[in-house]
Amino acid sequence: MSRITPSGKEVLAELGLDLASVKSVKPKWRCCQYLAIINWLTKYEPNSDASNVEKVQGLLEAFFHLCEIEDWENAWKIICVSLNTPTNEELDEQLITWGYYHYPIEISGKILGKLSTEVDSNCFNTLGVAYEFLGEYDTSLKFYRQRLLLARETNCINGELKALSGIGSVYYKIGEYQSALSFFQNAFIIAKEIDNISDMGMVLTNLGCVYTALGEYQKAIGYYKQRLTLARKTDDRVGEGIALGGIASIHCDLREYSKAIYYSKKQLKIGQQVNNISSQASALGTLGIAYRELKEYALAIDSIHTRIEIAKEIGNRKGEAKGFGHLGNIYNQLGDYQESISCYKQELMIAQNIGLKFEQGQALGNLGVLFTEIEQYSEALEFLEYGLNIFREIEHHRSESIILYNLSKLYYFIHNRKLATKNINKAIAIAQKLKIISLVNTFKN
Repeated sequence: MSRITPSGKEVLAELGLDLASVKSVKPKWRCCQYLAIINWLTKYEPNSDASNVEKVQGLLEAFFHLCEIEDWENAWKIICVSLNTPTNEELDEQLITWGYYHYPIEISGKILGKLSTEVDSNCFNTLGVAYEFLGEYDTSLKFYRQRLLLARETNCINGELKALSGIGSVYYKIGEYQSALSFFQNAFIIAKEIDNISDMGMVLTNLGCVYTALGEYQKAIGYYKQRLTLARKTDDRVGEGIALGGIASIHCDLREYSKAIYYSKKQLKIGQQVNNISSQASALGTLGIAYRELKEYALAIDSIHTRIEIAKEIGNRKGEAKGFGHLGNIYNQLGDYQESISCYKQELMIAQNIGLKFEQGQALGNLGVLFTEIEQYSEALEFLEYGLNIFREIEHHRSESIILYNLSKLYYFIHNRKLATKNINKAIAIAQKLKIISLVNTFKN
């Protein structure tokens, strides 16, 4: 098993610690803490079958011991240790990629308010991101807004830009698309003013995502093409791949599957060339959907299996869950309902294990639709109502409207016209409030 953390000696050198100097530390309890830190960094070896979090346990234990003795500067250095993983992220970011969201929350909570405003800004961002992944959107917004307030108080333009983007991301996740547009547009203005090319590209992608969700595909393609032009102008290969992936997803939504495959293959090739794992996974997901719709099921299954393997390789449990959801859709379309149910339940289990509420709701919705199709209506009703409760809890109104639409279909099949009408009317009202014309049209047909 290859080591993903720097050697203990390297970390200790960065911390300015060595055994000789530590032994002279007073009082004794403080000395004992430093000795524990040295032991964790130099003597801890994970087992060959260790989980991802066990592979970095030495760093985590060192961090918590440093907090005990209030050595905040060195504790922060531990958080910033870069790991030898496919994504080459720092410790707190890597824990989020792996799906261990509660560790970054605990880590940032301990360091918050102990060092500089710059460190506090980073902590607010980490907390916002972690809670966003967990589907705890109100809490996520709270921390992004604290980062925004701090950035404005300290005249940190880049921090303000990042905070606006974070807030926009949460509003996008909960289907509040007009609010998301407002924050992303403000972020773009700042990025352009300070000539921050990287963030300009990121915000253009975000705007493309929102307009895609709204069904305004020409506007979405316009933003993705702006990102593509910007990326090629600055030789940003990762950004180029992201832009191509956005264009591919739009063509998939428009049922232009050959075009979707064309752009996804270009994205995949770039992702492989620059070793961008997330871009490869995104391309494979779109390819899986396009091949499924073209009834090229073997290619669809192969694409999604590869996506799942990539997610497992980097320990991205969320990506793995999404992969099983895609796989369940393929087997559903093939009429292999047992295999489809198995995939959806694996998606649900992973989402429950790491606390992903949105993905839980999505898996439950998928199961509800499938059980409706096979006329097991009581099970279908249970799954759909459970999913509806989750989406209402996290205030994801777009998904709430889709569940209500599927409930209306179920009630129609069991000849309960009153409840069918009630649910479809609720679904239409939500879609109209969100200004998602494509959903409104679907629900009315």
